[in-house]
Amino acid sequence: MNETMNLTTVEQSSEALEFFKALSNVERLKVAGLLAVEPLNASQIAARLSWPLSVVIKQLEYLKHFGLALADSAELSSAQEISRVY
Repeated sequence: MNETMNLTTVEQSSEALEFFKALSNVERLKVAGLLAVEPLNASQIAARLSWPLSVVIKQLEYLKHFGLALADSAELSSAQEISRVY
């Protein structure tokens, strides 16, 4: 094997590890499950799960970081951020 192939394999393994790590958390898995069914904003997710909004936002940020949740592209102020649809 050459170095390029090994680096690609390592990168793919690292990405796979991060993907499974992101979904190994029960809270994130529940949020991802809701978003797989329909687009929701943070407030709607919090209401459906009976969780504090801060917990939902934290999990959405983690999912967004790893590309497992996509936010709409609207420009929102920080006060409006909770209404952003994922």
